[in-house]
Amino acid sequence: MRLFRFALNIWITLVSIMSFLLGWVILGHSPKPVQPTSQPSTVSVAPLPTLTPLDSPQFGSGNSIQNFQVQNGFSSVPQPIFRTGGS
Repeated sequence: MRLFRFALNIWITLVSIMSFLLGWVILGHSPKPVQPTSQPSTVSVAPLPTLTPLDSPQFGSGNSIQNFQVQNGFSSVPQPIFRTGGS
């Protein structure tokens, strides 16, 4: 069993190194990206229209949120303490 495990580790190491080197060679010989031409072409593009701002966010049946309050964890109400017996 020990010999099989050692051989498996060697096999995985060799295959990993070989696949890395093969990928490096393939990427090294891949076609290079096309360089931009010396004369840039000008294209006239119409500007995007501006969006109108929303009046108020509406959720569900059209109710809007009037007073949004964030409760922090430092309120004066004591928080319950949870105790576990452990395992």
